[in-house]
Amino acid sequence: MRSRDIPGVQFRPTYYTPMFGVYEGELIGGVQVHIEDEQQIDVVELGLELATAMRDQDPEKYEVNDNYNELIGSTEVRDLLRSGANVEEMKATWEDDLNDWVENVRNQYLLYGPYPEGVNKYERQMVLGILPLDLNLAVGEESPISVHAVDRRGRSFTPHWRLVDWAIDEEVATINRNKITGVGEGVTSASASFLRQETSREVVVAQNIIENIRFGVQSGYTRVVFDLNKTIRPNIDTGGGEITIEIPYAALGERLVDGEGL
Repeated sequence: MRSRDIPGVQFRPTYYTPMFGVYEGELIGGVQVHIEDEQQIDVVELGLELATAMRDQDPEKYEVNDNYNELIGSTEVRDLLRSGANVEEMKATWEDDLNDWVENVRNQYLLYGPYPEGVNKYERQMVLGILPLDLNLAVGEESPISVHAVDRRGRSFTPHWRLVDWAIDEEVATINRNKITGVGEGVTSASASFLRQETSREVVVAQNIIENIRFGVQSGYTRVVFDLNKTIRPNIDTGGGEITIEIPYAALGERLVDGEGL
């Protein structure tokens, strides 16, 4: 996989025990995909590279079913994989149609250059957003929260908290300066306004649950996986030659309580 020199990712060997599927409960070897630069990744090309790598490893045992049509979006890919085609040959089957769609369909509706002929150009304006992107909290848990802005000239800045007006259902969460705190379980929306512009983001307050804990010791590193019920911010300490992982405001799931995990 490394020799394929795929932009934006690196590959590492790994060993793990699947919890379901054909190899459930067995120790098997595999490859992990590590994202290094998400801006460089072409997800379609990456998928094709993975598919052809599996095929080339053992062509006689490689199976291709109808799922490939749905994954790639082309009914020709399945037959091309079977015939031994490379990635560029498969991409070539749709590139003409894609380029035609970009030029004659997509570009007619753009709000930015290249503008379609005969329409008013997009009027530049400030854009707001709320960070972090995932606002998942437990009751009593705090998280930083802020408004991120991009002005009419494309310059990013963070408005001072005193200039931002927040609105939220305080039975679910409260916002004080640059902190949001979970109050009661539920789903609500955090809304912010700044210079007559508004933005909002969903907030989820629920119990953090550790469904299972899995690990694998590799030649150069140790891999620990926590199966969690939602996005959680762990506290990780690697001092003293040990790794300590703390999941705040968490409870054990049924598998761990019943002794089925680990």
